[in-house]
Amino acid sequence: MVGGDNVIKKILKSEKGQSMVEFALVVPLLLTILCGIIDMGWAYSNKYSVESAAFSGVRYAVINGADIEDSEKNKLIDDTKNRVRDNLSKGAESPKIDVDIDNEKVTVSVECKVKMLTFVGQTAFPAFPVVFAHTVFDGVD
Repeated sequence: MVGGDNVIKKILKSEKGQSMVEFALVVPLLLTILCGIIDMGWAYSNKYSVESAAFSGVRYAVINGADIEDSEKNKLIDDTKNRVRDNLSKGAESPKIDVDIDNEKVTVSVECKVKMLTFVGQTAFPAFPVVFAHTVFDGVD
């Protein structure tokens, strides 16, 4: 059995499958980190889109709301909501848009859910995260 012992020692000392095992251990971790980075970028992009849409709604209301009468106020509010909705990204789902116009003050609040792109974001946030933006224009000093 002297020859059999040499074969076993040779197999135990062999490093042929070492790189495959290391690859199998490291790749899932790296993919998880990559997917997390993608989802965080997606969430940040949607937050920026919601903030930008709220700002554009306030700007639209301020520019088009100069010297309007009370009878035209509801139409301006509806037009402002449509402007905000048009400026939201495709990732924003079921947006809730509130517009308030009082004398010299215009307030636009936007709240919407964001669906994550990868399994990491969907696992970490099973309920869609909510992105919120609130923009106010308080007259000209």
